[in-house]
Amino acid sequence: MTLQHISGKSAQDAMSASEPLSVVIPAHNEAAVIGRCLSSLLSSYEAGDATADAGLQVVVVCNGCRDDTAAIARSFQGRFHQLLVVETGTASKSVALNLGDEHADHFPRVYLDADIVTSFAALRSAAKALEASEALLCVAPEMRVDTSQSSLSVRAFYSVWLRLPYFTDGRMVGSGVYILSRHGRERFDRFPDIISDDGFVRSRFEKHERQTIPGSSFTVQAPANLPSLINIKTRVRTGNMELECRYPGASIGGETTGGALASLVRARPHLLPAVLLYVMVQRLTLRRARARVAAGEFSHWERDDSSRQRPATRPLRVLLIASSGGHWKQIRRLQPAFESEQLYFACTDASYEETVGGRPFFSVPEGSLASKTQLVLQALSVLRVLLVVRPQLVVTTGAAPGFFALFFARVLLHPISRLFGRRPVKTVWVDSIANVDELSVSGRQVARYADVHLTQWPHLADSVAPGKPGFSGAVL
Repeated sequence: MTLQHISGKSAQDAMSASEPLSVVIPAHNEAAVIGRCLSSLLSSYEAGDATADAGLQVVVVCNGCRDDTAAIARSFQGRFHQLLVVETGTASKSVALNLGDEHADHFPRVYLDADIVTSFAALRSAAKALEASEALLCVAPEMRVDTSQSSLSVRAFYSVWLRLPYFTDGRMVGSGVYILSRHGRERFDRFPDIISDDGFVRSRFEKHERQTIPGSSFTVQAPANLPSLINIKTRVRTGNMELECRYPGASIGGETTGGALASLVRARPHLLPAVLLYVMVQRLTLRRARARVAAGEFSHWERDDSSRQRPATRPLRVLLIASSGGHWKQIRRLQPAFESEQLYFACTDASYEETVGGRPFFSVPEGSLASKTQLVLQALSVLRVLLVVRPQLVVTTGAAPGFFALFFARVLLHPISRLFGRRPVKTVWVDSIANVDELSVSGRQVARYADVHLTQWPHLADSVAPGKPGFSGAVL
């Protein structure tokens, strides 16, 4: 989802500007993301609107593609007439950028990576800064990093990186999108055959000639896991070293200094573990990049495919867990809603195994507040079930087994899933219909661990907190 600060009248004003834009999008095997990129870019346009078409030209350059990138891009031509799809058999970003320049007609000119999400309104708003100031030659919207699908370690890294002066001083153009004026583009002839095109462009301008523009933004998807992050950061460092070798004295800019990290820890002590991880990643990638430069390995392109994965189509692993009696009857009433998923069952009555049609079944011991020993044994048994099943969704109608399942899913499985870049487990509590006057003890205590917390009686809705529990009907 694009994070924009532009809406309503401001977006209309941006699109009505007289200077048209050309957008060059190099794309190598980007079938997984090119549709998302073009959908967000062209979200303001209606099919056949010739007036709107006049304000924007899009050139998608498919280079060395062996997938459906070109076909997906062409599918947008019926909606937007000024979309040109160019193909070359050479898999090279620099070749694609130069080929895009040959077909682009307008300035300001935008160079946009295919995995970026932004809108024409955001690009137009940023480009206006070039028209308003002759001193500015290169601008970019502000970058937003989407870490919602990333592991805990990746989110920790970006919690540091996004707070460093390299990112916050307003001069870091590039990282997926940059916009050049005509005079800015005249600073160099053709894009050289190098790893870091944005680093090269950034090095062509002094600090006062380039700027990120507040009020407009683009979104980049962070890597899903730590190995992918290390790969792309190695690529960035290798690209910067290549620039230093080929263009001595070029002002590329470093990501951080020890002083900046120390200041960050003093201001935000809770970020110390994240800073240590950040330093580890930077040192590791520096060592890897130096080894590649020493070996002359500049041709290897390390793309982050983890952020380009299409949504998984495999069924979810769903654990349905409940106590015996009425709790079990109600969980079985919910079963049809999950028949297309991979179902697992757990209950305190082992005889119920014969009712689940051969699906995996786990028996857990009874437990109650009257016997702490039994309660501990039940909790450990439920934990064992969770570790064996590794569910992506836990659904329960109570009582104690359901509480322990949601508790361990939230405090243990959820952070582990995030740490390794997996889909975080979700939890659902449906309080028993027998609890007419008030929620059960477990139902009240479990609210903090349930993603979805429901009662089957409308008068009990919101009795724990706003929205908890909710009411959506009854299962009996």
